[in-house]
Amino acid sequence: MVRMERVWNAVALGGVLGALLTTAGVVNLGSLPTWSSSIPVPAAPAVMAEPMELPALTLASVTPVEEPLPAPAVVDAVLETPEVSSEPAPLRATLTTPDGPSPALRLHDEIKATLLTTTDAYAYCYYADGAGSISRIFPNRFEPSALVRTGALELTRAFPLVADKPNRTEEVRCIAATKDLGSKLPGELQAEDLSPLPVASLNDISSMFRSLSQDVVETRLVVLVLPEQPTRSQRRDRFASASF
Repeated sequence: MVRMERVWNAVALGGVLGALLTTAGVVNLGSLPTWSSSIPVPAAPAVMAEPMELPALTLASVTPVEEPLPAPAVVDAVLETPEVSSEPAPLRATLTTPDGPSPALRLHDEIKATLLTTTDAYAYCYYADGAGSISRIFPNRFEPSALVRTGALELTRAFPLVADKPNRTEEVRCIAATKDLGSKLPGELQAEDLSPLPVASLNDISSMFRSLSQDVVETRLVVLVLPEQPTRSQRRDRFASASF
């Protein structure tokens, strides 16, 4: 293989020289020296191929392979609508005072009774003093309607209710109904307000209301009346009398 390559190189070189001589006007090639095939022809230097520069690889040039995400599971949810009761809330009534539901007051203190109801209702309230006298305090001439709205109603806001008998209990009792029972009450209970009624006890009044309707509720406020708080001069007089 090496010898054949040298021959081909010599032939090629001869062809190049011939072309140059022809161009220069030399026609007779006989006077030119001949090349001997024994003269070594230098081999053409091998051309080393330069390495190809590859572009730098960065993360930005990498195209991510997007895989489809799994589809979320579909759950059939049934929302249940809470049932709304068409029945009205039950009627409840409570009597209280700023001093609690069972206050202990001094003689001549005011009884500030407040009625609480859970729904709108018709209320009828009575007061039994220390002497046993009973009178209607609601409805009255200042508030003639028996209808009370849900919430709190101060029964004695239009007039004072004063404890007048020491060492005794006094009571306020209210009877509430979902219907107006005023026109159905017996004559004894239709007497003038804030005046003594011809009844023996508050229990008798409760019985009269229950005979008219079973849909009534009642609440009681019992007040213990203590003796009047002695003044400083009275305490001094008692101390002076006890020293003899």
